[in-house]
Amino acid sequence: MKSITILVLAMVASVAFGPQVWAQTWASQQDGIAELTSGKNVTLKGSISGTAENAIPGPCTGGTLAFGNQCPTGHTCVCTEISDANFSSTVIGKGKADVFLTIDTSAGYGLPTPGASPSPECFPFVGEIDVIARDTLAFEGNGSVCAAPKNTQLGGALAIGASELFTVGFANFTVNLSESGSFKMTFKGNAQTK
Repeated sequence: MKSITILVLAMVASVAFGPQVWAQTWASQQDGIAELTSGKNVTLKGSISGTAENAIPGPCTGGTLAFGNQCPTGHTCVCTEISDANFSSTVIGKGKADVFLTIDTSAGYGLPTPGASPSPECFPFVGEIDVIARDTLAFEGNGSVCAAPKNTQLGGALAIGASELFTVGFANFTVNLSESGSFKMTFKGNAQTK
């Protein structure tokens, strides 16, 4: 009788506690991200991919910080958005991102010179990237967008404007934007944990 009672208690314990332990192990394996220690410098490395929507006139009005809502007085700007993009980072994990890019189309540069025909190849931009993953954060960025016959290239720098995990952070990035609207971004930099 005693051995049956021990067996029943062992079975109840395995049912009650087994799945929770398994779920935690499974979740940590899926996350693949180590716990962050406060006040440490970490490497931020990741990517964003999605599809760009057609540009609309004016600066971008979306974004949690509205950093993309900038266009110098007297200039002409257009807004390009990439909604519900796939986000992945070594520290921040996997999630979704919304990208807001305001391009100043009246401040072109590069060969040929502005005002010449054909038009300039490069234009400055400001932008915001709102991420929902392990962290809910917003990157603010600026850089240049340069057109090529088949793709458009973007490059610049990002800074963390708001974060639950980091006090400060910076990264450089590059983007390939195809004629079909395919948006592929990679970034790498550093951040300090709270």
